[in-house]
Amino acid sequence: MNWPELWHRISTTRYTASLEDEIELLRQDLERERQEKRSMLNSLLTRAGVQPIDTPPPTPRVGRRPSRNQVQVRMEQEAFQKAIKEAQENARGLAFKPEANH
Repeated sequence: MNWPELWHRISTTRYTASLEDEIELLRQDLERERQEKRSMLNSLLTRAGVQPIDTPPPTPRVGRRPSRNQVQVRMEQEAFQKAIKEAQENARGLAFKPEANH
């Protein structure tokens, strides 16, 4: 058994699944509460003669935020790839560039 299989087995226990279900229910409750508050606010604003606020629906969170270390590693990798690409382009340019003095 390798590490990914072991991690998957550990992280998919019944307890973990029940916690994930509870989190999903709490998120649904939170969204319902937000919608109720928006509608109450718009109702009060309408009664006061003010135009209701049109709020866009919240965007779903795709995943977890990367840690500082992950961000730093990604930035270093991007900088390294950019440096390699620039070096290759400069090398190609020198190989095919005729001398200006001739």
